[in-house]
Amino acid sequence: MFVNSLCGGWYDEETTLERDEFNAVFAAHYTRVLRYVQRRVDDRGAAEEIAAETFLVAWSKRGHVEITVPWLYGTAANKIGDHYRRSQRKRAAEAALARRAEEAPEEVSPLDRLALTSAINVLTAKEREVVMLTYWERLPAKQVAEVVGGSEASIWVTLTRARTKMREHLHDFPHPATEGGDHALR
Repeated sequence: MFVNSLCGGWYDEETTLERDEFNAVFAAHYTRVLRYVQRRVDDRGAAEEIAAETFLVAWSKRGHVEITVPWLYGTAANKIGDHYRRSQRKRAAEAALARRAEEAPEEVSPLDRLALTSAINVLTAKEREVVMLTYWERLPAKQVAEVVGGSEASIWVTLTRARTKMREHLHDFPHPATEGGDHALR
């Protein structure tokens, strides 16, 4: 027997295959999960901790659930929520959202970024998460539902409401980019 330092438990040789399979999942998805967390958490160290905690949960659930990217994102989202509840850093989360808008592609003008950031800020936290997972992470509605919890239909309803709010906000936003060009929100 030996101690696995990552998962903190005792294992015998019968679990070698299980460990190898888990290590393959970890190697394939850790960077993606870490990036997901880093886009939502300011502190790099905290992001790495949350990503590691996500895989600790995955290890503890192995054999009971299928470890997929949407499942990992959902677990990471829960760990991120735990982090923000413990630290009560709502302002830091809003700053991270603003930074993501600043990291938009170069072809987006500063005024368009301002308009988009302003429109995203009118959304509830759940609406923002659904919009970000749909458009930033490019997950289909079914996988978004797995991440945030709920049905695929509820994700479509949330996405429709969020786009309507953003469209109305952009309609009132005094900038040429919104004139006749809200095609991204349809």
